[in-house]
Amino acid sequence: MKTATPSRSGVSVRAILVGLLLVAVNAYWVGIASELWYSVYTLVNPFSNAVFTLAMLLVVNVGLKRWLPSMAFTSAELLLVYVMVTTVSTISGHAFMAILMGALAHPFWYATPENQYVELFHRFIPDWMTVGDPEQMRGYFDGGSSLYVGDHWRVWIRPALIWSAFICAVYGSYLSVSILLRKQWMEHEKLTFPLTQLPIQMTTNDTFWKSKALWVGFAIAASIRALNAAGDLFPV
Repeated sequence: MKTATPSRSGVSVRAILVGLLLVAVNAYWVGIASELWYSVYTLVNPFSNAVFTLAMLLVVNVGLKRWLPSMAFTSAELLLVYVMVTTVSTISGHAFMAILMGALAHPFWYATPENQYVELFHRFIPDWMTVGDPEQMRGYFDGGSSLYVGDHWRVWIRPALIWSAFICAVYGSYLSVSILLRKQWMEHEKLTFPLTQLPIQMTTNDTFWKSKALWVGFAIAASIRALNAAGDLFPV
């Protein structure tokens, strides 16, 4: 497959701004899909929501290349947005955020004299990193309320900011380790990174979308998925 070299760096202000916008959209989308619809997009790599987002950006880019060529995104910019969306999807998905939120609240909400949570380990949980008053968590567990009620967000804002800072530090360390190992992996061991091939080919290979095998494979997979979806809606 052919791979083109982008004409300028992908780390541009507009790419970051578009990425931040799409990060917010995807974080909400993945959260709602996994917790309300139980459609977990982040179970299989590459993430389907990130690939879809990249595909929609490519459609927009076709229009930009035709009518506003100077505004068209480069391959590097598109890949930067894809990486941002993929990274945040790992946080907002079912395997991370849902478990974290439950872990923060569970020890206090479900504490009873019988299970002796208070005596066993409450003293080991710092009060600044969670919400410890069961009454303040009633809306979270019972529903019928909203996070945006003043009393609720004032209680949750501190642990949310603290855990957000911790998550950023953890992901920053991942990035740092990757940078340290990049030369060894890419130049000496010649690793292929198969999960990166799809977004790279989508953005840099002009013949990718003209492949008949691609569309045949897509049609087969999409037909099976559409049939399964129809079965969910109309079981008979």
